[in-house]
Amino acid sequence: MRTLLAAGACAAWLVAVSADVSTSPQTSAVSPAAPATPAAALVTSYCASCHNDRARVGGFSLTAADATQVGRAADVWEKVVVKLRSRSMPPPGLKRPDNATYDAVSHWLEEELDRAAVARPNPGRPADLHRLNRGEYANAIRDLLGIDVDAAALLPPDAQAYGFDTNADALSMEPALLDRYLTAAAKIARIAVGDPSLAPTVERYTAVPGNANEQTWLWQTERLSEDFPLGSRGGIAARHYFPVDGEYDLRVRLARTYADVIRGLQTPSTIDVRVDGVQAARFTVGGPKAPTESQDADEPLHVRVPVKAGSRQIVATILKTDGARAEGLGPDRIPIWNRDGDVPTFPLGISSLLVTGPYNGRVPESSPSRQRLFVCPPSPECATRIL
Repeated sequence: MRTLLAAGACAAWLVAVSADVSTSPQTSAVSPAAPATPAAALVTSYCASCHNDRARVGGFSLTAADATQVGRAADVWEKVVVKLRSRSMPPPGLKRPDNATYDAVSHWLEEELDRAAVARPNPGRPADLHRLNRGEYANAIRDLLGIDVDAAALLPPDAQAYGFDTNADALSMEPALLDRYLTAAAKIARIAVGDPSLAPTVERYTAVPGNANEQTWLWQTERLSEDFPLGSRGGIAARHYFPVDGEYDLRVRLARTYADVIRGLQTPSTIDVRVDGVQAARFTVGGPKAPTESQDADEPLHVRVPVKAGSRQIVATILKTDGARAEGLGPDRIPIWNRDGDVPTFPLGISSLLVTGPYNGRVPESSPSRQRLFVCPPSPECATRIL
């Protein structure tokens, strides 16, 4: 009985194996083939004879490029799209597709490449360490502390790569540059907390931002912008951050010729100095009795005013007098490249505004930076609250 059962089991196993072997070829034979794509059809008809692994015409092969999932060889198919859009391949003299085929295959490849790029975005190789350049550093200080700093005065220019100063590969951190950043951070920290022991410093503003000399090359005959009061002409408007409550000296320097002679003194002019729209001083300079060639007529044009800490608009401008014309030889408008016309009879203009301070500084009761740094005025109660 046991022998019959064993024989039956062996026979059943042989039948099952023979059935599986007989059906395996049929299953593989009817397996669906990879779907044909416009790119595959184009390559087979027009490209494969030259751009294969054996011929490699132009050092380019499409044999291994997946024509179904083009995103797997995006760099190869990007080159194919360029050639198809320009109609440069296949070359003249060989069999070429019609324009409809060119456009259809190019459009299909572009859509597939875009779809693959969205599905698997490639942000590029990240840098080992990306530091802030000086422009980004100034913006970060402004956003965090509410302080506008002159990054060009605090930090050296950043290295550029491919025309950009934001390229992380070029933004290295040398020891000397690190020292400059630490020095800038120490200065900004004292300004932010309102250190009353800050030594007086001089900040210079010109009519042309970033101008390194006293020549403005602006015809200061009209109101320059909305920052200036009505009825004014020329001048300088800037935003200055006053670090502490105290006194600050505002000094106006007048435009000069290349011989360092102040222009426009033959006609009387009135100069207004304002802080946040409030008049801080008014000066009168020039006139019939004034020396026509002077190098120090603007020495008295300064005033010391008390100012609260914070960012404030400072303006120095000239009151416009209708119908007043400068007397003397020479026109009042000469091309800037012609120095022969640079004479003292040009109309009076303002070349720079100097802010010096603080004097008698005091810890500010409130400033934009202190409001962001301190949750309460420094005191034992405040310390307890913080803890």
